[in-house]
Amino acid sequence: MKLLITGGNGFVGRNLSLEALEWGFSVRVATRARSAFSEALECVTTGDIDGSTDWLNALKSCDSVVHLAAR
Repeated sequence: MKLLITGGNGFVGRNLSLEALEWGFSVRVATRARSAFSEALECVTTGDIDGSTDWLNALKSCDSVVHLAAR
């Protein structure tokens, strides 16, 4: 199962991402800006989240979304 976790740079997002990897999930994190992550995490940058955010690439092939971004 592939998860998309928004807010991947935040405290909860970063920790959940690492736990999900340990549980056997494939994890993609969505962040405003590129950041250093575990090699096992796929990262996509979305910029600021608003009504014009393009989620197409971030959501591609994901089974579930955990929304933890502040907005």
